[in-house]
This record gives sequence, C-alpha cells and structure tokens, in this order.
Amino acid sequence: MMTTPPRNGFHLLPIHPDGTVEAFGPPWSGDLAPMIEMTRAFYAESGYLPPWTAYLATQDGEAVGGGAFVGAPRDGAVEIAYFTLPHRQGQGLATRTATALIGIARMSDKAMAIQAKTLPRPNASTRILERLGFGRTGLAHDHEIGAAWLWTLNA
Repeated sequence: MMTTPPRNGFHLLPIHPDGTVEAFGPPWSGDLAPMIEMTRAFYAESGYLPPWTAYLATQDGEAVGGGAFVGAPRDGAVEIAYFTLPHRQGQGLATRTATALIGIARMSDKAMAIQAKTLPRPNASTRILERLGFGRTGLAHDHEIGAAWLWTLNA
C-alpha cells in the first residue's frame, strides 16, 4: 500500500477497507467518524484498489483531514477529493493533501490527467486548484454537491 513520505510533519496514511489506519483508531470520534464510514461504504461499493484509495492526512501525528481518489483511473484521468477538519482550516493542509494525491497519481502514471470538482463559485478549494496548476475545464455532476465545476491538471 502506498503512503506518502512525511514532509515537514505532514503525511498521508492509507485507510484500509475495515476503516483502520496504521497508528490511529478506531474508535473514531468527531468529524473523522463520518469520513471513515463514507470510506468504508465507498470501498464496499467500488472496491479497494490501492493506491486509488482514501487517506488520512496527519500533521505531526495529529489527524487533520483526508483525501482520496474517487475511484481508479478511467479514460486516462483520475479524480481527487480532499478536506481539512474545521479546526485546522486555513493552514495550507488541504493544499498539502491535494499535492500529495497528485504525487501518488504521478508515481503511477506521469501522463495521467488529474481532475477535481468544486462548488461552482470561487472558494478556497478553487484557489488551491488554481495554485496547483489546474484549469477549469467545464461543468460536471457530483454525487455530493450536484452541479460542479470540473478542474483538470494535465501532465
């Protein structure tokens, strides 16, 4: 299973099909419990295909958020998603999570396009994607937010 090497105390740890993460819970509490349950449900529906899985984001050993591939690559592209726990927002952790996911995808296939979806208005996530070199490439439907902007980072 692929993990990201720690960088300045930041690390992505894979979430296993049973909801466990090496060196962390269960039991899960607070904002992490729903994320772990969603991950388990996603694996049950879509399968568990490392490295195209979900990851717990940690900073100096503290769980601070997460990121995931929204399934395995299809048609030369893979979609990423990421979040930061509310009490840690505004500290660059979502950018680090997205950057680490891009790194995992690039280690697998340097030519793969990487995509993300956001709410269809400027926000923190759109600024992250712009800083990382993504371009807005259209509209798409997202199962959680409905109408969404589609962003793509080409090789």
